[in-house]
Amino acid sequence: MFVISVLLFTLGALNACLAIVADTCTQGAADSLNGGALTFILYILGGVALSASAPKRIFLLAFVPAALIAIWHSVFAVRFFAGYWFQGLSACSAMSRNFSLENAGQNMDGREPYYTLLWLAVSLVFWISLYRGFSVSRPEES
Repeated sequence: MFVISVLLFTLGALNACLAIVADTCTQGAADSLNGGALTFILYILGGVALSASAPKRIFLLAFVPAALIAIWHSVFAVRFFAGYWFQGLSACSAMSRNFSLENAGQNMDGREPYYTLLWLAVSLVFWISLYRGFSVSRPEES
């Protein structure tokens, strides 16, 4: 089950990359951010599949690639949330990493409230699952 969990988390992290960077925001539509829903599901399934079968060192090594991507998408989620709710920035501005106030209110997709909450939830599920998995993993054997 541990290997399945690692695969699910890795697939979720790769999907997060695609969802955030693979869209051109044609006519202000940030449709690729819906990929966060698939990432959310993959992280939930990966968290359920985590077991206490792996030693802590193996657990940490196996999750390094997904954790590096999760750091990146967590920063994106927080910046997007703050940019939309406090500065009025659009999803397309966030996806292009253009967080300047000059873009406030431009090219709004209309689904920004949903996207901000979805990506915060995706990040929280990853980190909570990772913490839970690490806390139940076996200590190193001597």
